[in-house]
Amino acid sequence: MQYVSSKSCWHVHCAVMCILQCGLSTWHWTVFNHIAVWGSCIFYFVFSYLVLSDVWSLDPEYQGTVSVLASTALFWLTLIISVSLVVVPVFAVNSLITGIRPTITNRIQEIQRHIGHCPLPRPRYCACF
Repeated sequence: MQYVSSKSCWHVHCAVMCILQCGLSTWHWTVFNHIAVWGSCIFYFVFSYLVLSDVWSLDPEYQGTVSVLASTALFWLTLIISVSLVVVPVFAVNSLITGIRPTITNRIQEIQRHIGHCPLPRPRYCACF
């Protein structure tokens, strides 16, 4: 049972870390992005609970492991720690790169944040027509 529960624990950890890494790679957070990222996490937990539950399990060896894991504080603590150890450095590096070598989009966003509008000149129209 110990092998099965640790295997299930690492499956959950890897799935959550991958979903959050995909969430970090997005440029703009819209309602659809939030629904996709958090919905994927919720769907994974619900799906793994249904597939590995006490009532309906595909493999008798895994029966009830998710219920046991979700009831322990150590599982949730290791989930928070492992996700933090993977996601926080990526977030810090992305923030550092944006601060050191900003793209044109980042520069315009920074100017807009300070001025309140885009300082680009109006386009000149050709008077030939």
